[in-house]
Amino acid sequence: MTAGVFFDVDGTLVDTAYFHTVAWLRACRELGVPATAARLHRLIGMGGDQFVRALTGGEMPGLDEAHSRHMQPFEAEAQPFAGASDLIRELHRQGAHVAVSTSGGRDAATKLLELVVPDLTVIDTLVTRDEIAATKPAPDLVAVALQRSGLDPDRVLYVGDTAWDVEAAARCGVGTIGVLTGGWAAAELLDAGAVAVYESVGELLEQLADSPVGALLRT
Repeated sequence: MTAGVFFDVDGTLVDTAYFHTVAWLRACRELGVPATAARLHRLIGMGGDQFVRALTGGEMPGLDEAHSRHMQPFEAEAQPFAGASDLIRELHRQGAHVAVSTSGGRDAATKLLELVVPDLTVIDTLVTRDEIAATKPAPDLVAVALQRSGLDPDRVLYVGDTAWDVEAAARCGVGTIGVLTGGWAAAELLDAGAVAVYESVGELLEQLADSPVGALLRT
């Protein structure tokens, strides 16, 4: 039976989590929203809709727009994590259904993914915030990826870097493999419900055969 491995992008496949923190900080300062970088970092992984609500307790559309604008200068500096491309290609080679579900928009997500794997045909499914009602930690992104893949939740693992990834996947009955490259501690991801934690997707690749992903691929 086909197994699925679903991925987050920012902080998981591409080293952009702290760029987003700075972009949100600049947006908040521009619009007079009180916030510290530490507080903002803890919300990274949510899409703009959930992020603004969690930060301000309400709606503030201009804040999300300002974040996107302040994020643009960082696009040229975005780099994939070591092993990200090889992991996706290896999973594809082994017959896994590789999906990406991200709280970012489709254009931004596509640009980042092309840094990881220029040949996007190795990614079977891409779901972005443009296609769903609510971003992580709401389950919509993972739910749509599940629907498109045709897989049962127990045949899928999600790879992400925040507790928001873990929560969104869990709400769909999907387990999460945590990575530390987004700045969350291993204990935090495990406490949130991650089934295992690795330093990075590169370490997951190195230990793939002995990982929960490897076990899933063998069943």
